[in-house]
Amino acid sequence: MRECFLILLLFGIALAQRNCFSQTNYLSDKQFRFDFLSVEHLPAADVSVLVLKHPTICDSAAFSPDGKKIVSACRDGIARIWDIESGKMLQTIAAHKLGVRSVAFSQDGKKIVTVGGDDFARTWDAESGRLLKEFEGHTGSLLSVAISPDDKKIVTTSWDKTIRVWDAESGKVLQILEHKDRGMIIVFGSLIRTFRVVPYEIMSASFTPDGKRIVTTGRDRSIKLWDADTGLELKKFKQIDDIQSAACSPDGKKIVTISFIARILDAESGKELQKFAEHTSTVSSAAFSPDGKKLVTASWDKTARVYDAESGRVLRILEGHKNEVMSAAFSPDGKKVVTASKDDTVRIWTLEP
Repeated sequence: MRECFLILLLFGIALAQRNCFSQTNYLSDKQFRFDFLSVEHLPAADVSVLVLKHPTICDSAAFSPDGKKIVSACRDGIARIWDIESGKMLQTIAAHKLGVRSVAFSQDGKKIVTVGGDDFARTWDAESGRLLKEFEGHTGSLLSVAISPDDKKIVTTSWDKTIRVWDAESGKVLQILEHKDRGMIIVFGSLIRTFRVVPYEIMSASFTPDGKRIVTTGRDRSIKLWDADTGLELKKFKQIDDIQSAACSPDGKKIVTISFIARILDAESGKELQKFAEHTSTVSSAAFSPDGKKLVTASWDKTARVYDAESGRVLRILEGHKNEVMSAAFSPDGKKVVTASKDDTVRIWTLEP
């Protein structure tokens, strides 16, 4: 009985410390306690790993276009820019009070764009961390953000069930897109009933490599392709389960989708070309390599996997995270992978020297 009491007491102290820590998450970059952050180099079977420790959960990370930096999105509201050779933190940006969910570099590497638990998207100077533009219009927390290949447009998704396309320079809304079915009119004799279908929740949005189309996913279990300039819906593909995200291959001919597993579809017909079902839990992220020959997936099973995109063969299993892996992406040269995890780390895996 006494032993049980001591165990409960120790658990209570640990929980109180964790709660106290979480309450200090939303500090400005000047107030932030850098002693929580550290860098560790770990050996792996056939890859080297750079571990960037954060004070709380990391939801995503992205490489700069030159492959020399990464930016990480953390639930303490801070976006951090790191040098990937030294592991040195170059910049901290107090981006969103309710946490940073998604982050990306502009194609010229001079800006980063962030979204978080508030209603705004923001762009920042990647060198100085200065706020450049705030994109206001969503009425719910934002989920994802992407920049067009020419840096002229930004696309965001939100819990307000809309996709918004923005002019990156002016901040003006260019298009508002939704996932919804057409309303129905049903006639019962002389009685006419009209049913209006409300929009579905939006899960993700990204540009095709040529920037001419936008790929979106929603809770209606569909993938839609839109004209990025006019907002016209061009194609719609259905799947049998909820789709968390979708992204195009570098040549624009294929689309990778994720749900419990990852699938590659033909971008014109929607036909399934390959599926990847080796993870033992939900797949949270998937991305093609720059040459389109490989695919990297992240999963709640605490691993990331690198596949041959054509055959579906597993090439590498990236193990080491202690909690769910939330995102994974290749470096611009395809030789590295960056992963972000609920274990409060971002890891950079060198696949080829």
